[in-house]
Amino acid sequence: MQQRTCPAIDQRSQYPCAGIQFETDHQFLPLMSQLENMLHRKKEGLPDPIEIIKKIMQQRGLTNNDLRPYLGSSGNVCDILKKRRPLSLAMIRKLHAGLGIPAHILIQEYHR
Repeated sequence: MQQRTCPAIDQRSQYPCAGIQFETDHQFLPLMSQLENMLHRKKEGLPDPIEIIKKIMQQRGLTNNDLRPYLGSSGNVCDILKKRRPLSLAMIRKLHAGLGIPAHILIQEYHR
């Protein structure tokens, strides 16, 4: 019987489980499915950064012009809020420092 090795794990030797050998697909597939589900749940658990910005704007009574110090020109503010343009690292830092939005939320990808 040929042993199966998880190629994604083997390619990244920094993981402590590198080189795990699986006797059959019955051992390999459930593990990969569990990992995929965990990543999916973790990803779903974080809110959309743009929606958080909008929510904070509403709660604090902020206008688009109030975001200019964090996002740049009024065109940038509009493009960001309509998800036409991604947040830059500089914008993320300014939003985190100025509005107190956790950086781990702001760095999340969002669908444009």
